[in-house]
Amino acid sequence: DLTQYCKTPSEAFLISKGSRFQTDQLYARKSEIESSRGGFEALRVCGELIDKDNEVVFVPKPELEPITSMISLTQEKEGCLVRYEPPLKDVNGKIPEGAYIISVDPIGINTSSGESLVAIIVFKTGEHVGLGDEKIVATYYGRKKVNPQGYTHRLLLKLSKYYNAQITVENDRDGGIPQYF
Repeated sequence: DLTQYCKTPSEAFLISKGSRFQTDQLYARKSEIESSRGGFEALRVCGELIDKDNEVVFVPKPELEPITSMISLTQEKEGCLVRYEPPLKDVNGKIPEGAYIISVDPIGINTSSGESLVAIIVFKTGEHVGLGDEKIVATYYGRKKVNPQGYTHRLLLKLSKYYNAQITVENDRDGGIPQYF
């Protein structure tokens, strides 16, 4: 199989038949969101996670500005946490193990110029019946001006508690995440 022994990136993603995306499900989800009250904007809630009474809670902060597209070197880079769906709980009121995964592309080069950003995506796995389909439930793209790696580590800890999720990091650039945890 060419995709298993590829020589170029295009060969790695080669599909001999059909689509790699679940097109019907994507169109159905898009229609569902567009026809729902508030559409896409109602799903996108900017905010932050705080510790409150030995629990991590999400606090909406609509004044925060997420990074939603490519930015120039002169634009604001702080970004913010964007939540699309709160963690879903089972019949016992618990977030099941393995229901969520956090994937991180850490700050690759931590220089004072701050060109490298972190990308965090929280993904619902669809592993548990009754919790719904696989989908992205939260994102953070950006870089805080003060102690960006420290902020990233604290955000990841809060996200992992909030969603009861495990964190995956890159093999070659871990951003100090394994050492922090």
